[in-house]
Amino acid sequence: MIDYKMEHLFSYAATIGGPEIVGPVAGGVRVNFNLTGGEVTGEKVQGTILPAGGDWLLMRSDGIAEVDVRLTIRTDDEALLNVHYHGMADLGENGFEEFMAGRAPVPGTALRIFPRFHVAAEKYLWLNRLACIGVGEAHVDFAGESKMLFDIYAVK
Repeated sequence: MIDYKMEHLFSYAATIGGPEIVGPVAGGVRVNFNLTGGEVTGEKVQGTILPAGGDWLLMRSDGIAEVDVRLTIRTDDEALLNVHYHGMADLGENGFEEFMAGRAPVPGTALRIFPRFHVAAEKYLWLNRLACIGVGEAHVDFAGESKMLFDIYAVK
C-alpha cells in the first residue's frame, strides 16, 4: 500500500437557498442551489463563505446527485480563497423519484467531494498545491434554508 497522510485543513458549514429546478438535461435533471453564506473554522483557515456561488447539481435517475460547486471564502485576515469542487451524494435507489416529488434527502445524507483551491493571497498560496478530499453531510430543506457541513483534508 502507498504511504499517505490526511491532514485536516478546516471545517465549514455552508447555507444554501431552495432548489431551482432547471429541468431535464443530458444525464439527468439539472438543479441549482445558490450559496447564501457560511462559516469556516480550523487551525489553518478561518473565515466566512461569501453569499455568492452555488451548486450546479445533476440529479441522476439512479439516485446519485453529482455536485459541482464554486464558492469563495473570505478569511479572517481578508484573503479571498476560491474553491471549486466536484463530488457526489448517494440518495438511494428511490432518491431520484423522492427528490423530484419534492421530498428532501434524509438529514445527514453523506457527501464526498474533491476540492481544488485557486488562491492569489501570498499567505495561502500553499493551498494551490494540494490534493484534497471533503467528507460532509447535507441537511436539505426544500421550504427554507439548507445546510451543508464539511471537513476538508489535504492528502499528502
